[in-house]
Amino acid sequence: MDAPLHFSKGGLSTEQIPLENMIAPAVVIDITEFANSDRNYRLKLSDIEAFERIHGRIAAGSIVLVKTNWSRHWPDALAYFGDDTKGDASNLQFPGFGAEATRLLTDERKVAMIGIDTASIDFGKSKDFIAHRISAAQGVANLENLTNLAALPATGSLVIALPMKIEGGSGGPVRVVALVPRSL
Repeated sequence: MDAPLHFSKGGLSTEQIPLENMIAPAVVIDITEFANSDRNYRLKLSDIEAFERIHGRIAAGSIVLVKTNWSRHWPDALAYFGDDTKGDASNLQFPGFGAEATRLLTDERKVAMIGIDTASIDFGKSKDFIAHRISAAQGVANLENLTNLAALPATGSLVIALPMKIEGGSGGPVRVVALVPRSL
């Protein structure tokens, strides 16, 4: 988990993130098809709009997870990161959140948290880390390197993401689990 402090001076540190932001209803936006054809795909406004046409408006306080099915590449570093050169992150390639989509989710939908099943919420080639900066500025923490998102329904699950409460921490290890109603 990256706390807002990770990219926002004065942002919340790990132990300051409200519990209601870490235990919340989840929505899963599936961009697997786009990620399969573009390693550097970024979640777009149109992806969110398509999701909302089917499932309704994303509620404030939700945890929004983006499924790319990228975790299937783990632990193959070359496949997962797009490059396996030690000590050089300049050639990474994997999907992430686009700036406009991040703004919509954090500024307008007022989500509690965002997450993805890749190494970062920012796409691999990012140099400006705009998704991190936008979400952090709005006090929204993020989850990275998630797995098993294919096991979750688009709506109806409850995510519990409890990090180590590292005082003053900008992030840290987190155990993320989802509760899915049996009727789904």
